[in-house]
Amino acid sequence: MIMILALSSNPYLGHLFPGTPQAHAADSAKIAINPPNQFLLGETAGQVTFTVNVTDAPAINGFAVVLTYNILVLRAVLPPGGLDYGGNVLCPSGADSCKPTVVRDCVDTHGPACGGEDQAGVVALGLVLLTATTMPPTSGKLFDVTFDILGSGFSEIHFRSATLTAGLDQTELPSVSSDGYFTNIDCPPTSGTPCTPPIVDFTVSPTPADLAITGNELLQGRVLIFNASARSTNSGGSISNYYWIWGNPDPSQQGSNATIIHVYSIGKPYYVTVRADDSYGVSASKTKRIIVINNLIDLAVDSATVNDDAGVIPGTIISVTARVLNNGTRTEEANLTISVEGRLIGNTTFHGLLPTNRKEFTAQWKTDKYSPRVYRIDAFVDYVRKPGNYSNIIEDVLTNNLKSIFVQLVSPLPAGLSLSLLPSAGISLLVLVGAGIAGSRFLRKRPLDTDLP
Repeated sequence: MIMILALSSNPYLGHLFPGTPQAHAADSAKIAINPPNQFLLGETAGQVTFTVNVTDAPAINGFAVVLTYNILVLRAVLPPGGLDYGGNVLCPSGADSCKPTVVRDCVDTHGPACGGEDQAGVVALGLVLLTATTMPPTSGKLFDVTFDILGSGFSEIHFRSATLTAGLDQTELPSVSSDGYFTNIDCPPTSGTPCTPPIVDFTVSPTPADLAITGNELLQGRVLIFNASARSTNSGGSISNYYWIWGNPDPSQQGSNATIIHVYSIGKPYYVTVRADDSYGVSASKTKRIIVINNLIDLAVDSATVNDDAGVIPGTIISVTARVLNNGTRTEEANLTISVEGRLIGNTTFHGLLPTNRKEFTAQWKTDKYSPRVYRIDAFVDYVRKPGNYSNIIEDVLTNNLKSIFVQLVSPLPAGLSLSLLPSAGISLLVLVGAGIAGSRFLRKRPLDTDLP
């Protein structure tokens, strides 16, 4: 399984190396940095080594891991022949007969198996055994990585992705990962207390308008809302900056606001990272896999109105206006009909209706041949169907194609009488007023359920 690594220009963090999401069921295998942290206050030279371990995994025959770190504080050392994975869980005895296939082996753009998008600040290793698997439960070393200390500061050792695989088809297995970090500074300065990383997370959702129609689906070409939450774990510290990496060639973005919007032009899975920086310059990252839908098909009638809907005298011409919205992600032909209880009063086709665009159409209802009662008017945009096969509906959302409104026709009043609507306590009362008449009568209206076809 070939992995692709897409990188950001951010000096602290690399970018994309597809793998599994970092949150799974409680019984998932665990991939972790060991030791989880290294404190060397005041030490600005020398080396530190971290081991990437796996614990409680089922039988596996491969893994792929990408780590990112702060190149202003550390520099990964490239051993002769690549990263040190000798004696790991795939080949614990180190036998010559155990020779995993190297998918990726790269440190800061150097190594025997780098991708075109590798860059400084990224350590990537992917190995596969083609003819054997480990014996479960699988626990032990995946590989070691050694860093030179370049100066003072803090560096997270962040899992941009971590994947365990099994079988000939390299099926990804559930796993959770746990980051590590190095620091040689204290927070607050001179306190003697080593700095610790912020706690950071984020959510992503559609806009409220899209959420109301399509639920939690993340749509290509539509605004998505990313909302980070973070807090500093250092005394007196606060979060000062959020740095977003989108998992594609789009430029990274940063700022002090925890909420940001982004639009993906192509629907596919993306690995999104947010890095939170606190006021001491200490950083931590969270990476999540999101799935953007490539092609949503959805036409909707998003409004239907009439110029008069109550107390209408038969013979009046009613204007009925309906508006069609292309709520999908591709251009559509929209066929709109307006009918009064099944009787067509108008129709049109909107050709080449672009995504997010709306078009209006008005039909005239001549009421002279209709008796007094309440009538239902339906504005309906036809479902999107497969070309050449009218019975095959391919539209994804079928709940918003119809909108109904109601109009009340009433009997003309006798000569000398007039009809007025007087609001009383929030209720409109129909009152008949006539010269020399001291009484009133109610206008008859049939029950609504008897008027519907």
